[in-house]
Amino acid sequence: MRYRLSATAFAGSLDQLADMVREQVQQASGLQGIAADQSIATDAGVPGEQAAFVAENRTGWYAVFLHEGTAVVAVVDGNDASLTSHRRDLDDSVRSVSFLAQA
Repeated sequence: MRYRLSATAFAGSLDQLADMVREQVQQASGLQGIAADQSIATDAGVPGEQAAFVAENRTGWYAVFLHEGTAVVAVVDGNDASLTSHRRDLDDSVRSVSFLAQA
């Protein structure tokens, strides 16, 4: 299983961020399908979007959040058994992302 979490400055909208990540995921080798984006929020209420995807030898999902110009992207993928057995912990981890106040 892989869990990648990144943060960067982003000047666009949440929808633009989700579209950008969707395009990156769609370029992955062996991608067979990707679900429509659905709403998600961090534990602190920062809105985001997430979608699941299926590839030849793995499955996964991504989540994106945007707060005051900072984008956070989480991508999780691996085999079905790993993701299923750890899904609650992975969801909890992604939703625990917090944004510090900018000075």
